[in-house]
Amino acid sequence: MAGDLPLPWPLPDAFVALGMQLGLGALSALRWSVVLALLAGTIGVYTWLRHHLQTWSAVAGALLWLYAPYTLALVYRLGYVRELWGWAVAAWGLALLGRRGPRLDRWGGYTLPLAALAWGLPWLAREWTVAHPWLGAITLLGAPFAAWFTERLSPISPLHALMLTAVGAQLVVPAVQPTYIAYEPPPKPTAVFQDATVLLLEAQPQGPLRAGAMVQVAAYWQVLRPQRVNWTVFVQVLDDNNRIWGQFDGPVGGIQHPMSTWRPGETLGEMYTLTIAPGAPARLRLIMGLYNLQTMQRLPLDDGRDHVVVATAP
Repeated sequence: MAGDLPLPWPLPDAFVALGMQLGLGALSALRWSVVLALLAGTIGVYTWLRHHLQTWSAVAGALLWLYAPYTLALVYRLGYVRELWGWAVAAWGLALLGRRGPRLDRWGGYTLPLAALAWGLPWLAREWTVAHPWLGAITLLGAPFAAWFTERLSPISPLHALMLTAVGAQLVVPAVQPTYIAYEPPPKPTAVFQDATVLLLEAQPQGPLRAGAMVQVAAYWQVLRPQRVNWTVFVQVLDDNNRIWGQFDGPVGGIQHPMSTWRPGETLGEMYTLTIAPGAPARLRLIMGLYNLQTMQRLPLDDGRDHVVVATAP
C-alpha cells in the first residue's frame, strides 16, 4: 500500500489480509480496510470528545474530522491507508486517556486558529503530494476544538450537527477529488525499470523507420514508488552498427512535472518526435530508455539491459 511514512504496525495489512481470507478481491479488501479505518477514527474522536462535550457536540466534532480535507485526501488523493490507520489509532489514544487528555476548556483559545489551519490550508493546497504529520495532528485537534467552540456559543442539536457536517462536506469534497487519466494500460508493460519502480506501460511509434522520415512515439509512464531522480528519456534510431540516425532527449514529465514529484501509481502520457537523418540505411531499430542527466548513467531494466527496442525496420 502506498504511503510516505514508514509506520511499523501491521494493522492495515492485517485487515486487508483478513478481507481476502473472507473471499474479497484485492481491491475490495483494501476498501474494507479504508472503511474500517474511517469508522475507527470517527468513533475514536467521538469517544474522546464525549468526555468533554454533550452527545451531539461530540458527534459534530467526529464528523468534522471525518470530512476534513486532510482525512479525505489521505483516501481519495493519496491512497495512504497506513497514515489513515495511524490517525485512527491516535484518536483512540486520546479517547483512552479520557478526561486526562487535552482539556478543551483549557485550550479553547486556540480553537479558531486550529480549525482554520485544519480546514483552510489543505483546501488551498489542492495539489499536495505528501501526508505531512503536523497537518494530520492539526486536523485531529482542530475539528474537535471547532465543535467545542460551537457548543460554547449555543448547544448543538442534531440538526445543527447535520448542517455543520453538510456545509463542511460541500466545501471539502470538490477540493479533494482525484484526477484521472483516460487510459487503459495493456496487460503487460513494454519495459520494467529498476526493480519494478518505473514502468514504461506502452510505446506506440507512428511513422516509417526510413531515411528523412519523421517519427513520433506515444509513451505512457507509471511510477510505483517515489523517485529521487528526475529521469530523462532518450529515443534513438540506430543501425546494425549502433550508429545514431535520429534522437530525442527530454525530462519525463517536462520541467513543470518532473518524475521526482510523481505520486506512487501516477501515470503520464507523452509524445516524442524525432527525424531520421538522410542517408540512413534500410535496417533500423527504434530504442528507448531512461538516464540520469547528472551522471549520464542509464537506468537498467529488470533483465539487465539499458534500453528497450520499440520497433524495427524492415
